[in-house]
Amino acid sequence: MKRIGLSRRILAVLGAGLAVVLAAGACGGGSSPQPAAGDGLEKTRLTVGAVQVLDDAPLFIAIKEGYFQQEGLTVDTKLVTQSTQALPDLLHGTIDLIGGGNLVSYLQGNARGTFDLQVLGTATTCVADGYAIMALPDSNVRTPADLADKKIAVAIVNNIQTLTADVLLKSAGIDTTGIRYVQIPFPDMNRALAARQVDAISVVEPFVTSAKREVRAVSVMSQCSGPTENLPLSGYFATRSWTQQNPKAARAFQRALARAQEHAAADHAAVHQIIPSYTNISPQDAQQLALGGYPPTTDPAQLQRVADLMHSGGMLSEPLDVNPIIFR
Repeated sequence: MKRIGLSRRILAVLGAGLAVVLAAGACGGGSSPQPAAGDGLEKTRLTVGAVQVLDDAPLFIAIKEGYFQQEGLTVDTKLVTQSTQALPDLLHGTIDLIGGGNLVSYLQGNARGTFDLQVLGTATTCVADGYAIMALPDSNVRTPADLADKKIAVAIVNNIQTLTADVLLKSAGIDTTGIRYVQIPFPDMNRALAARQVDAISVVEPFVTSAKREVRAVSVMSQCSGPTENLPLSGYFATRSWTQQNPKAARAFQRALARAQEHAAADHAAVHQIIPSYTNISPQDAQQLALGGYPPTTDPAQLQRVADLMHSGGMLSEPLDVNPIIFR
């Protein structure tokens, strides 16, 4: 298959089904394996497709602090604005991993047989302040009930944004059948909202903060509460063939990034400091951002929550067992 054909197929599937943070050792629950010396790794230089969002902050912390070097790895990054942009490179082997990948999109792609990826770790989990549906202060959208029959901007239709929004609204007894989700890139959402092209926007940090500052948007509903509280949002992915060919390198990557996830969870100042190094966010603005959760391990039960919500919400035609997808 030609590269452009594969790229279009991937984007078409994810667009029909799709921004914005690793596992210790085996990427499941339990204790972390002891670090290896780095000898005998199948690969010692890895390239990660990194998204310019808060989810990937621990990746850059691991590079800065030398955690990868201590595992015998040199890690380079290829910056993308959306993780799906890196998928063709991942599938063709020109990069080794993707960081900050939207879990809904990747689980859906696996379930449909579009690709065969494994989760090397959870990147970030859902927290109340950093992920919300927002509207203009003078609009008629002031409560979650007001979102019925409205037009809401999302980065990609049928992704983690639409999943969490629908789950929360349905749990509150609100009819979602009339809601229209409109695909608009995060950087363009404020302009669309100000122009009244949409009634509300679904945003993650740093776009929550920019919406407040630029268009005085207010939060209508946190997308991280009740059934979606602490829900895993994004992760690190590699193809199954890559993990089978490079199991030692994959485990070394996990160990180093697990340390960085723990570092990020314990020291938010380190996260705020690293964000400007790989994004266009200024050091001053970075200090104001609400951070997501950075779990050091991937809990299979928590990842299963995502798949189960996808199935109950119609995003998966059959139940999906996530255990075979997790690299151990």
